Amino acid sequence: MFKDKILHFISKEWLLILVILILATGTRFYYFGRPNQIVFDEVYFPKFATDYFKGEYYFDIHPPLAKLLMAGSAKLFGINLPVSFDFSNISKVYPDNSYKFLRFFVSIFGLALIFGVYFLAKELFKNKWPAFLAALLAIFENSILVQSRLILTDVFLLAFGVWGLVFLLMSRRKKIYSFSWFLFFILSILFLTAGFLVKWTALVFIGVAALIILINAFQNKPDPASRTQGIRAGFLQEESAPPTYLIQLPFIPAASRGVLRASNKKWKEFFVQAAIFLIVSFLFYFAIFAIHLKSLPYSGGGDAYMSQRFQRTLIGNQNYNNPQIKPLNLFGKFIELNEVMFSANAGLKATHSYGSKWYSWPVLYRPIYYWYGKTGCENCGTLKESRIYLLGNPFIWWLGGLIIIYWIFWLLGQFFKKRKNSDFVSVALIVAGYLGNLLPYVFVSRVSFLYHYFPSLLFLIIALGFFLWKYFKNYPTLILLVLFIVFVTFVFFAPLSYGSPLTGAEYKSRVWFPTWQ
Repeated sequence: MFKDKILHFISKEWLLILVILILATGTRFYYFGRPNQIVFDEVYFPKFATDYFKGEYYFDIHPPLAKLLMAGSAKLFGINLPVSFDFSNISKVYPDNSYKFLRFFVSIFGLALIFGVYFLAKELFKNKWPAFLAALLAIFENSILVQSRLILTDVFLLAFGVWGLVFLLMSRRKKIYSFSWFLFFILSILFLTAGFLVKWTALVFIGVAALIILINAFQNKPDPASRTQGIRAGFLQEESAPPTYLIQLPFIPAASRGVLRASNKKWKEFFVQAAIFLIVSFLFYFAIFAIHLKSLPYSGGGDAYMSQRFQRTLIGNQNYNNPQIKPLNLFGKFIELNEVMFSANAGLKATHSYGSKWYSWPVLYRPIYYWYGKTGCENCGTLKESRIYLLGNPFIWWLGGLIIIYWIFWLLGQFFKKRKNSDFVSVALIVAGYLGNLLPYVFVSRVSFLYHYFPSLLFLIIALGFFLWKYFKNYPTLILLVLFIVFVTFVFFAPLSYGSPLTGAEYKSRVWFPTWQ
């Protein structure tokens, strides 16, 4: 009896969320503010944020939302960023503590990402336990931790994208075109577009959203009363079986005129939602660029990338008072900036010693060396060196990669069955998200890096969490063993995530392959 009460208590969702909050906060803010030096791409993003304080035009190959949020939050809370500081060198000491605010702001989005993973998994599988497992895996994933502690932009992209999918899935439970449906649907559009406004690589989340909208329009939902009730499975309790989705593909010949009419109605529903999505997303996308352009009225380091007509609008530029040049209006500047960004992205030819190809990412072939520092004295034998690497948790990456392969073959097997498993659509969306981010890089010739794998990694983590729950929910000891190995691996590589001092031998024990150096 007492044991049952304990199991019932620890199964409460509020307690699981509290555990997630404590663990995510602890890992993200441990060793906070260290090092007090520029790390990797912090040479760019804090500098861009300070440009908003000066109002001087800068150019970046990525859209401006993350930098706008950094600068806007700093202004909101009265944080004065060092506008005259030279951010150009890694390991240069920051002149004041304003960098801590920006890192704190990024870490808040890191927390939001963890909860986004939880709620996305819960929406997909209608159960808190695979969601809880996925959240724990995300917490103890070293590379996501690193990006959540530094002034970098990937966690903005990931958090917006994941939460955009969460809101879209929540809208499916509402009566279509009702107020609550519109609320969640518009939130979904705004969040998905926000991810795209951080980096265009967030397009994968929009692609998954398009699949959700299409599937939702052409699926038959069973009566909710027919859903199976929860069953007891050790300390893991199934809350309710997800609905079975029988997808009516529109290219299947209709047996009657009534079916054709139903199909036409569903296509209309799909195109109405697609139209709302496109209109709202474009207006939001343009609005953010308008704010960006209006916030940078003065000539700056980005002038050279733009045409004379664009430069004509920048105060202090040599073309500003040139009456022979017709200045661009706001919309013209918006169009030109996006064209130049696209050309700059497509035209990147430079190589990088820590660049890597898409096929090497799932096996964690080439991490990125972010930062180096040292303490002590080499001659007196007290030297310790600190390093920060963008290095994932190998156990999660390698086991998760095998699980993705399993789910692909599972989907192929399910595809030929007349009645699909109730998890078919959810698993298909996860695999589509994973491959949808990874495979386009087959056609990308520009230099790419391990962090381009992050959207795929999130879907991998959810796939792994669901696998553990689906097949081992009656064997909680095995699940705990996997989580224990995940945690031990996380702790072992944590010094390379936090930049903790290590002796030469301690460092070498963590560099398992020559490509990790």
